[in-house]
Amino acid sequence: MALRLFVAAATLCVVAMPAWADDGACAGVMAAARSIGTAPQYRSVLVATSPTRRRPMEREQIVVDDVIYATSLGAGRWMKLPMTASDREALATGLVRYPPHHCEAVDGAGEETPMRIFTYRQDVSAPDSASSRLWVGTQDGRPRRFESQEGTMRVVITLEYEGVKAPEIHEPAPP
Repeated sequence: MALRLFVAAATLCVVAMPAWADDGACAGVMAAARSIGTAPQYRSVLVATSPTRRRPMEREQIVVDDVIYATSLGAGRWMKLPMTASDREALATGLVRYPPHHCEAVDGAGEETPMRIFTYRQDVSAPDSASSRLWVGTQDGRPRRFESQEGTMRVVITLEYEGVKAPEIHEPAPP
């Protein structure tokens, strides 16, 4: 259960969502998810917590053009990998399995930046479904925050698009 929610949430960070919706609000969720794949650069931080784990699972990803930098789970070391358009599309299969439904949208009153907040459900595992919220910037249509809960597993992803730079990776000196 926890792994499926983690995979579905992590997939939201780096991919475009396929065209599927049961109403206009679900179409808004999908459009926001698609916009991540078109961002030339972004940074996402995923934190998954559960009372059954001593420490939260954390993962940071930075995409700059055609390169993705990601921290390894637990180790915190940066990995550098190529990121092509077809790589981004291939990752969308995780969201095909768990399409959003029962979507609602509200304006984010009191937010620093004008936001639209979507709430929705995803059938990640039987008999539970995941309850999710997605904060989307009204000016650019891109997600800023994602929260999801399935059972005791809680996932929070924050995203930023401005001022994103590749991390410094210190390669070991050649022998």
